[in-house]
Amino acid sequence: MQEDSFTQNIAGVTNLIQSDVNKSASNLTKEEGAGQQVDLLELNMSDKELLDLKSEWEIKSAEYTAGIKRRQEKNKLYYLGKQRSTQGEERVVPDNLIFEAEETFLPQALSKNPEPVVWSDNTEEGKKASDQIKSMLQYHADILCLRKKLGVMVRHWSIYFLGVVKHGWDDKVKEIKTDVRKPQNFILDPEGYVDEYGNYIGSFLGEKIETSAERMIELFPKSKDYIIIKVNGKLGTKITRTEWWTDDYCFSTYGEVVLDKHKNEYFNYGEGEQVINHFATPKMPYTFLSVFSLQEKPHDVTNLIEQNIPNQDQVNDRDEHLS
Repeated sequence: MQEDSFTQNIAGVTNLIQSDVNKSASNLTKEEGAGQQVDLLELNMSDKELLDLKSEWEIKSAEYTAGIKRRQEKNKLYYLGKQRSTQGEERVVPDNLIFEAEETFLPQALSKNPEPVVWSDNTEEGKKASDQIKSMLQYHADILCLRKKLGVMVRHWSIYFLGVVKHGWDDKVKEIKTDVRKPQNFILDPEGYVDEYGNYIGSFLGEKIETSAERMIELFPKSKDYIIIKVNGKLGTKITRTEWWTDDYCFSTYGEVVLDKHKNEYFNYGEGEQVINHFATPKMPYTFLSVFSLQEKPHDVTNLIEQNIPNQDQVNDRDEHLS
């Protein structure tokens, strides 16, 4: 029987919390009598194919990323009040109205966790499920420290033209997790955009992730020898890998090596009926904050800090002339 979207959403939340599907390092199934284990998340693409994709995506996004980075850095300087005087000297301005306006707004906007809104079909079963899901969402908002994380996400958006959180599963505490990610660490498809639901609509996404070489070896033991050679045996060295995503699969690269590759682990690829896990359909495990978007590029076309830089310059000039 075909389930409606309301039933599917309830099932998805239930599976996410109660089921162990896709919540361990491997997701293996064994066909009865066949005697062979098959990894349901195995990605049938060669390392060479993935490295070629990596190079193609990096080249495609390079020019776009460079232009956005310059604007991000300027916004950050104005947020911090570190603007140059007319004499060319860097200083912290006495009247930083940009910082004042933003840090007055954020505590007011995020004084409480967002109130969950859960719709039901007005049947007794629907109302009961709605109340249970609402209570669960309120509990997880507190456990995940959602209010403070949203504050960082909004602050990132105001400076970097984009805010990002990543969803996942913490195997240590057996709990879902939501982590704020740095927008400046992302490699995005210049032809992509963020839709009104916060979904990134693009053909690829790359996230640069910094760890120590020792931690990298723990995560990807098969590449131990390559990593040790790259850092000359100094395992405390900070190195950066890139985690590449499409809706259907993920792979990680470091230098010219594919560290890991698999299908999207946030969706259960069982035979027959597909069981909802983190998402109703395979998708990248990120939610983006975008406001001033024409849905033509990944980042907002502008933001409030960039629009108020001329006003701050006038204030700076006034203060300098009066001093």
